[in-house]
Amino acid sequence: MQVVGYLAWRSKTVERILEGTPRILVRHGRVNKEILDKEQITRSELIEALRHEGHTCITKVRFAVLENDGTITIGVDR
Repeated sequence: MQVVGYLAWRSKTVERILEGTPRILVRHGRVNKEILDKEQITRSELIEALRHEGHTCITKVRFAVLENDGTITIGVDR
């Protein structure tokens, strides 16, 4: 396991392969359906994450990002 950690530390490409990259689910109020399908996230799950963060309107969302750990980070317009 130390070899894998060392390789990830030495190479950004290996790190991206092992850990993945964040995926943008919503940008400027528009849902990226292709990414939702690829990541197997339903629109209901996305809306639930919005409500959990205290937001109800997807059109006011500046961005929603699926992080490497599976959480969804929300940023809204003010």
